Amino acid sequence: MLRTFRYISCNKTASAQKLSIPFFSRNCNTRSVSSYSSTTSSNHSVNRDEIAKFAAMADQWWNPEGDLGPLMKINPLRVSYIRNKVTERFGIDNSSPLPFQGLSILDVGCGGGILSESLCRLGGSVSGIDACESNIIISKEHAKSDPLLSNSLKSGQLNYTYCMAEELVLQGKKFDVVCALEIIEHVNNPQEFVNTLRKLVKPGGCIFMSTLNKTLKSYLLAIVGAEYVLRWVKPGTHDWNSFLSPSSLHSYLTAPIPDEAASHHFHVVDTSGIIFNPLRSTFELSRDEDAV
Repeated sequence: MLRTFRYISCNKTASAQKLSIPFFSRNCNTRSVSSYSSTTSSNHSVNRDEIAKFAAMADQWWNPEGDLGPLMKINPLRVSYIRNKVTERFGIDNSSPLPFQGLSILDVGCGGGILSESLCRLGGSVSGIDACESNIIISKEHAKSDPLLSNSLKSGQLNYTYCMAEELVLQGKKFDVVCALEIIEHVNNPQEFVNTLRKLVKPGGCIFMSTLNKTLKSYLLAIVGAEYVLRWVKPGTHDWNSFLSPSSLHSYLTAPIPDEAASHHFHVVDTSGIIFNPLRSTFELSRDEDAV
């Protein structure tokens, strides 16, 4: 097993009530890609250095052999996971060709649109946002190259916006599903970032987050192995000190938001990992508690 991600799905309580968190011992993690000021700001969690890092790799989003190729390889598995959890949450027939039809979905830190395009193909009304303008340009251009997605852009079913999640909160936007995959370790203030995500979810909606676990194993495999040995991603892409432990992420997701109603409460419903199996050269879901 060479590389692992942790996925966590959380449901928002439909009404203001005492938060109930089911017992489980699995680890969960998160990661985010929304940041653009090297110093913490009172109104956003963006880190300018991280944005510059991803801007330099913007032309690699759709290159399966490039620096961001691993995200393309894991995308089918993570889309399947999201599909299963969303259809279960909203009581939708999972066999439907367009199970997300009628649902509003936000992809925070959408990058080149890898996840956004897949969710749109499932019928969702998808809004992809990123604090890196280069990523938004790449997302739009790639979608235009596909007739179906091009029509979705024209109709507004798929839209990409250069902005921060905090701006959507100020606009009063709400979504059935909010995704922040491979993002949170790139922001300045993880708690504030998670609070922002929670404010963007409609009552009864859900959040999906993913990241690399903060363990010695993650340092050896995700940084030493993936960046310097296998060269899956450019050296320096990740900072192990910014990784989050599962317990930290759980705390962020369930902590009270100052001066906010209990309607922003969530409970964790599932935590799963994604591992790379070198023997099969495939990515697979895992329940390994020590997954990277």
